[in-house]
Amino acid sequence: MTACSATQLDREWRDSVARLQDILGSTIEVASIPGGYYGTNVAAAAAAAGIRHLFTSEPVISVRTVDGCRIYGRFSVHQGVWPQWVGSVIAGNVWPRVQRLVFWNVKKILKKAGGMAWIDARRRIIAARSR
Repeated sequence: MTACSATQLDREWRDSVARLQDILGSTIEVASIPGGYYGTNVAAAAAAAGIRHLFTSEPVISVRTVDGCRIYGRFSVHQGVWPQWVGSVIAGNVWPRVQRLVFWNVKKILKKAGGMAWIDARRRIIAARSR
């Protein structure tokens, strides 16, 4: 999403929010960014579409605010993650959080540099893990 123009982001958020509101019959104020492609431009467009709480895949504990929209990071728990690691993150230990943040930022650089090659490689890795 970070590669979208302001017009594309605006349309994406407004159309998605409108469709969900039509389906659910209630106001949509919470969203999550797909694939972890977060940028301030993405948050600003979400805020303009009425989103007030936006979740990213970035492993951060501080809550930021962009144009009235609160931005929350999160720590993913997936296959192969040890319960002790999860416990240490919940307990507030700094080291596992720093490790995950460094890993995330390296991955972010690879995503940007790799483009579609990154997406193809990720699909192959996920497919291999599920076998």
